[in-house]
Amino acid sequence: MKIVVRKTELESVIGFGEGTARRLERKGLFPRRRQLTNGSVGWLASELEEWAKSRPIAEGGMRGEAPRLKRKAEASG
Repeated sequence: MKIVVRKTELESVIGFGEGTARRLERKGLFPRRRQLTNGSVGWLASELEEWAKSRPIAEGGMRGEAPRLKRKAEASG
């Protein structure tokens, strides 16, 4: 069970890096990092999970999805 996510792990856990997290933190849109030691910070995994669950469901198709589907339909038609 992971309790703390370190900066080096953040992108693989949440999908974006520390720079984006810092910008969102400043705006109050992302969990705040915790001071672990004098030179080390991390985020509580439980807070990251709750943040991710609070994100809205994406609307519409994925980027590039429509052109790919169109080409596939044209190729079979």
